Amino acid sequence: MRACAADYHDAVATPDLANLASSDDTPRRVAVDNVEALSSAGQIVLFNLFNRLRMAGGCLLTSASEPPQRLSLREDLRTRLGSGLVYRLIPLSDEEKRTALEAQATARALSLPPGALDYLLVRARRDMRHLMAILMALDRYSLEHKRLITLPLLREVLRDSGDRRQETVPLAASPPENPDTRHLISDT
Repeated sequence: MRACAADYHDAVATPDLANLASSDDTPRRVAVDNVEALSSAGQIVLFNLFNRLRMAGGCLLTSASEPPQRLSLREDLRTRLGSGLVYRLIPLSDEEKRTALEAQATARALSLPPGALDYLLVRARRDMRHLMAILMALDRYSLEHKRLITLPLLREVLRDSGDRRQETVPLAASPPENPDTRHLISDT
């Protein structure tokens, strides 16, 4: 949610949302992560923020571990959150990650050697933000050093990026998929 270009707040870190309590200078786009962690005061703040943003034509993006109807929140806030679009976000499988990385490589006109994505998926952190950043770094590095993309070049980029997982994970290892899902709730 931090990448959504909105004023970001994590209810785990600030369960009262005290910095959003004032109606003065309300941002047009607000993202609140982990709404299930809101305190009673934070729920009131989010309810009021929801109404202010709706009146001002703003946008509220929230996330939770469950859909709004299953959250232990004030009834008025729960129904407000449930009135918007609700999406269940499921982590990508390794094959879906590979497909997304291939599409990004194609869009950047990168020619990856056979096995490069397998190598990357086994040796780098598996979140898509990190994997895409490595792919962009690989593109930039190959252009700056005027080198074709090869497995040794990928190893250099991983080493230079500080991704130490490459040194400790054997080639055949595959970390378990994260079974967690998130629910994204959007209004207006």
